[in-house]
Amino acid sequence: MADGSLRPREVQAYVHDRAQDGLRGVAVYDGDDLDVRYARSDLEDDVAKRFGAVHESIRATTTAPEDDRWGTLGPERASIQIRDEAAVMHLRPTGDAAGQRGMLVELDARVAQSLTEFVASVRRVAFGEA
Repeated sequence: MADGSLRPREVQAYVHDRAQDGLRGVAVYDGDDLDVRYARSDLEDDVAKRFGAVHESIRATTTAPEDDRWGTLGPERASIQIRDEAAVMHLRPTGDAAGQRGMLVELDARVAQSLTEFVASVRRVAFGEA
């Protein structure tokens, strides 16, 4: 079922089941609206600020003209920033060519191993697609 709906509760449960306390936060956005759905209690303010900054960056790039840097690879489904202390997955539902909707998931860096498989499984839970 690839309906493009965002399912943050399911993602939170799925990622928490696999990453335990390595899950730092989950947020969804729709255009200019950002909603932090979960932030680990010891990181709440930091996660909310970081998601806000990431969302601003996403909005800046989605309002810019589309570029062809990626050639024929197809539309973006997910991107991952891996930093010293954390990794942030940016998931986009298929069919949202304008990039107006998506989900952010922040993980401890130690959880960010084998991310290709992990991102694919989180996308199945998030959007009902591979």
